Amino acid sequence: MSPRLSTRRFSTFVAFNSCARQALSNPSRPFCLYRSQCVKPSALPSRRISDKRAFHATSPQSASSKNPYDVLGVKKDATAAEIKKTYFALARKYHPDTNPDKGAREKFMEIQDAYDILKDEKKRAQYDQYGAASQNPGFDPNAFSGAGGFGGFSGFGGTGSFHGFPFSGGRSGRGGPESDLFDQLFGFSSTGTGGSRARPTRGDDLQTTLTVSFLEACKGTKKNITITPIVDCTPCSATGLKPGVKQETCSSCGGSGTRTFVLDSGFQMASTCNSCNGAGSRVPRGGECSTCGGAGKVRTKEQITVDVPVGADEGLTLRVPNAGDAPLSAKGGRGDLYVRVKVVPSKVFTRQGGNLHYQARIPFHRALLGGIVRVPTLDGEVDVRIPSGTQQGEEMVIKGRGVNRLNTSDVGDLFVKFNLQIPRSLSKRQRALLEAYADDVEGRTPQNETSSESKSAGQSKKDSSKEPLSVENEKHLGDAPSRTDVSTAQHSAPSLTTNSSASLVNREEPFQRNLSTLRLLVIHVGAALTLFLATTDATIVSTSLPTIASDLKASPIQYSWVGVAYMLTQTAFQPLYGRVSDLVGRKNVLYVSIAIFALGSALCGAAQSINWLICARALAGIGGGGIVSAVWVITAEVVEVRQRATWSQALSVTWSCSAIAGPLIGGLFSGSTTSSVTWRWGFYINIPICLFATVVLVLSLRGVQFERSSKATWQMLLKKFDFAGLLLFMSGTSCIIVGFSFATELGWDTPSTPSLIGVGLIVLIAGVVYEKHTTRDRLFPLSMFQNITTVAVLVISFLHNVAFTAGTFYLALFFQAAHGSTPLQSGLKLLPYSLGSSLASMPAAWYIGYRQRQTQSTKGQNIVISTGLLISTLGFGLLNLMDDKSNIASQVLYPLIAGVGLGMLFHAPYQVFLRALEPRELATGTSAFFLTRFTGATIGLAVAGTIFYARALADLPTNLRFGGSSTSIDYKAINYLPLAERESVVRVIASSIKLIWTVCAPCLGIAFLISFALRVMPSSDVTEATKDSTASTSTSSAEDEKA
Repeated sequence: MSPRLSTRRFSTFVAFNSCARQALSNPSRPFCLYRSQCVKPSALPSRRISDKRAFHATSPQSASSKNPYDVLGVKKDATAAEIKKTYFALARKYHPDTNPDKGAREKFMEIQDAYDILKDEKKRAQYDQYGAASQNPGFDPNAFSGAGGFGGFSGFGGTGSFHGFPFSGGRSGRGGPESDLFDQLFGFSSTGTGGSRARPTRGDDLQTTLTVSFLEACKGTKKNITITPIVDCTPCSATGLKPGVKQETCSSCGGSGTRTFVLDSGFQMASTCNSCNGAGSRVPRGGECSTCGGAGKVRTKEQITVDVPVGADEGLTLRVPNAGDAPLSAKGGRGDLYVRVKVVPSKVFTRQGGNLHYQARIPFHRALLGGIVRVPTLDGEVDVRIPSGTQQGEEMVIKGRGVNRLNTSDVGDLFVKFNLQIPRSLSKRQRALLEAYADDVEGRTPQNETSSESKSAGQSKKDSSKEPLSVENEKHLGDAPSRTDVSTAQHSAPSLTTNSSASLVNREEPFQRNLSTLRLLVIHVGAALTLFLATTDATIVSTSLPTIASDLKASPIQYSWVGVAYMLTQTAFQPLYGRVSDLVGRKNVLYVSIAIFALGSALCGAAQSINWLICARALAGIGGGGIVSAVWVITAEVVEVRQRATWSQALSVTWSCSAIAGPLIGGLFSGSTTSSVTWRWGFYINIPICLFATVVLVLSLRGVQFERSSKATWQMLLKKFDFAGLLLFMSGTSCIIVGFSFATELGWDTPSTPSLIGVGLIVLIAGVVYEKHTTRDRLFPLSMFQNITTVAVLVISFLHNVAFTAGTFYLALFFQAAHGSTPLQSGLKLLPYSLGSSLASMPAAWYIGYRQRQTQSTKGQNIVISTGLLISTLGFGLLNLMDDKSNIASQVLYPLIAGVGLGMLFHAPYQVFLRALEPRELATGTSAFFLTRFTGATIGLAVAGTIFYARALADLPTNLRFGGSSTSIDYKAINYLPLAERESVVRVIASSIKLIWTVCAPCLGIAFLISFALRVMPSSDVTEATKDSTASTSTSSAEDEKA
């Protein structure tokens, strides 16, 4: 045996090779680094080893678990794809249902256990580092780093340090600085003999925010706040026990507080027992305190009074001692409460430290002549005398009228900045006086007309204006330049001396632009890219949604809301964007919308839960609504009226292409999170395209000024826009959607389901009544409800979008679930449906043009609408004939017929709708049409999800549901079911989806019958140009259009 290292308490240390020889001579006796531990396991001391870790070595034969790499026959550096492929091959080979060998079941279980370890990156890493012991219950890999172990070198005291290490200068436990160095180094310190003195335990600190007004922050105040800290349980005195009950010894660790795990290397690692948290004892079952449930701690509400000092500023943090949480594991002092002060900005003052700044508006005559001005302070208003000749922007300092600086007796000052107020209109007398003043200053002689005007008080207005003023003089003497004046200067002819009395906005002669064809092409390329992203994002998840639902464990409500959230916010915000663009500009709205859309796409790609994804989709929908609205308006305004039909076809083709590209892109980026190309890239790809499109638009639109409404102001927006009508409409729609979602989760028997749907209908009815009586700019023109044609078109558009959205989303799911197609394959199978709906609009447009030239009426549009509804009804009826055994011909032909019928209905109803409206109603009517269209798509998707899951979840076995949930289907698991069970499941899913088509077909049939109510109205090229021009400026206010 090696000699002892020291004559002091280091005598307990024994050389490693000595213990190794003893272990070889007595295999039942494990060896370790401590003499006190080199005993038989039964003789180990029963003292509590708090949160410390020991390091042992033993014979490697104790690790009896099989190596998962050997079981699967893969190398240790094999990729996840190789492991998965090998697992599936072995599972098929040894599955008890297909392999009659008696040992097949045991082999299959070994394969399954090995794959469970290697498919999980965390478990695999633990196995590679710690061996088979890492898979034992209670194994904690974090036990070997941090407090008390080799990773706990964060300091010399407190949690994670050496717990009383003698280098700090204090004495700890028995012997003080003479304590065993290795005892302290490896953390074997505890209460009692040989242990270091336990430091007092302190609870966690709490943080909260306190909002105060600007005056309260300056003057100081006391505020009561409510917090919910963790405190000791009073009935059990923080023991967690009922009266008369004692703690029992932990059965997992035998009272030692530690558990030992054997590693493949032959070492043992002892970690804190996770059953008793290292205490060695625990509350017996049934002996828990009824108040705290055995925890010894409870969370309670407390009201704390916080003293906000005088001069508090934004971001100040106040400390309230002993108002935080109590320690969870032991008795001790409570933590502190930190209160961060948030100050509401003042509408009057601006603060900089202890100084205040105030902007005072004074009339220009007061600035010239001097006088008294009232100035507000923190203690009330004061009168300030200003000298004559005060200039714009001059400042005056009022000493001692600022804020007390924090924790000092110093008081800041009040800085008053004077802004001159120029009158917007002048009386004749005022104008004459100012003109005389101007003549005197500039050394001019008053002209005869001015003299005669001043002598004759009764002279007419016509005579008084015989001498016109120059623009410069008029702006100097008359009204201050307004936003309208600036807009006029930008929109005027190249001459800078244009008379300011010219017409500001001429609706009958639209603003003309002379942009080159190349520049128009570049503008439309950038606009088409952004429009493509916004419209594609509504359908891109149609093919990848099953994979997303499986990865993020989505319930039926959440499954539908991934698509609903985007369309709902896109619908809700679209009417508002047009009005806002009149205030801040078309380009600014487009750029901000692209930024919001890109941010939403980035959050979608980074989503870690289904709720996160739904919220991110809603944010992307807000940006998408602005893109759709701004793109159509900008492209209409940069092109002359006679050329708009040609250029708008490019955007129509883009819209149609998005219906094709959406499912394909979703199928391409639809892998699970473990694959190389995941569904997240379907969202991430939007970001570089948005950046490229923004650069193209910024460069191509540079210098292009857009027409704004002459009367558009934020006050006018708040006064005229129908916020209440939009809120009622979207609230009613949301209640109906949520009601159908609850029907999937809770069934129709629960009161909440019919109640929500009923409330939604009532709110929609209330919205119609409100629209009839409101004095604001209505979302839906009143005459629209008095015209049978407009009502019929809205109903047809609503039902058409219900069927189109349901078909797009659930046809892709049908191919994946019923036919076992991959997401990319299902996207390719959707091509007949998407191409049919996109290409059918071209011959329909040609036929409409031909009939219009022949009849000068809308008869061609009516025929296209009726024919499209008839074909789509037939197509959805044929879709019901498809099942899991359908051949390729039926998979191509039936969706193609349905797509062709739906594609004929994208443009014709809108054209009929425009003809039926009066010119003054085109702006609000256009918004109402698209609002109805998007609402139909949103409700259609929600109703389709309810129909599908209500039928599917009733018949599917529970082993296809995540975690036994009754409302989540694992689509990936279908392909790995036994053949007989898989066929049964496929039939259930196919019949559930076919039920959606069964509902869509009658909806389209009803729309076909309604189409006969459409009236034939006269049409001409002149009317077409006029209405297209007015519709393109639909974002202007109704008051401006009347002007």
